[in-house]
Amino acid sequence: MAKKPPVHVEQRENGWAVMREGSERATSVQPTQAEAAKEGREIARREKVAFFLHAQDGRVREHRNYGEGMPQSDKGVIGQAADTVGAVTGGISTAVQALGPA
Repeated sequence: MAKKPPVHVEQRENGWAVMREGSERATSVQPTQAEAAKEGREIARREKVAFFLHAQDGRVREHRNYGEGMPQSDKGVIGQAADTVGAVTGGISTAVQALGPA
C-alpha cells in the first residue's frame, strides 16, 4: 500500500482548509481553525500519517506524527519542547549535585 501524504490545516479566504500535502484542493473547508484541526487530526490518526496545523501567518503551529511505530503524543510541538527542556535542566541539576560543593 502506498504511503499517503500528510494532512495540513491552512487558512483560506473562505475558512480553514483541511488538505493533503502537495494538493491544491481541500478535503473540506471549515469556518473555524478548531473545527478544521479536529477533522485533520482524525484523518491523520485514522490513516496513520503526519498532521500539520498552520497559524494565520502560515507557520507550523503544531505537528504530530501518527505514523506506524511513532509515539501517540497529544502534546504538540510546544509540549514536546517543554518536556525536552525539563529533561535537559533536570539532567544538569543532577550532574551538579553529583559534583558536590566545589
